[in-house]
Amino acid sequence: MIRPVMLTFAAALATVAGSLSACSPRSSTVEQAAPPTSTSTPTPTAPAPTPAPAAAQATETAMDPLLAQWKDIPVDPVTGMVTLTEVQWQQRLTPEQYRILRQKGTERPYSGKLWNTGGPGEYRCAACGNLLFTGDDKFISECGWPAFDKAIKGSIRYETDRSHGMIRTETMCNRCGGHLGHVFEDGPTQTGTRYCINSLSIVYIPGTTSSKGMETEAIVEAPPKK
Repeated sequence: MIRPVMLTFAAALATVAGSLSACSPRSSTVEQAAPPTSTSTPTPTAPAPTPAPAAAQATETAMDPLLAQWKDIPVDPVTGMVTLTEVQWQQRLTPEQYRILRQKGTERPYSGKLWNTGGPGEYRCAACGNLLFTGDDKFISECGWPAFDKAIKGSIRYETDRSHGMIRTETMCNRCGGHLGHVFEDGPTQTGTRYCINSLSIVYIPGTTSSKGMETEAIVEAPPKK
């Protein structure tokens, strides 16, 4: 009678053990997510510089040798005037330029290369590079010299010239004092002014510079001396 009871008890233990085993937590493998793919933003590339317009490049190219000639001119820090001596001017200018710009000479009419030309750009003092006129204000005059109907304001000095038995208004570069020519009140344009300028006194630099938007002047009479 004892053995059957023991067997029954053992079977009961086995049943309990199986139940406990079935209730124990199962080990599970957690599938890790794949690391996110790198999507770094590329560093933005700076846009290539826009090339300068052809006309502006032409102006810069044309000015290169002249800038080298003008940039070292000594200038008074107070007056803004060029301070070269006459000996130094002789060294910098050609003999014909020196005769006209520094000795107030005049080239023969129709002999200068600029009297019957035109086009946009700048007309600068051949001695110091001061901007005097632009192509907007140039016209072809039958007098035989380059002619303009107005000048960049403040670029020109005016003085009464009583030489050769005449009374005229002389024009000079306001930066270096170089003689440019004379100005008359017989111009064909709206200003009625004709700046009659020696070709050798100025340098033409083709480009896009315009007097529109700049202050200009059309003066035919020298102001009284102070």
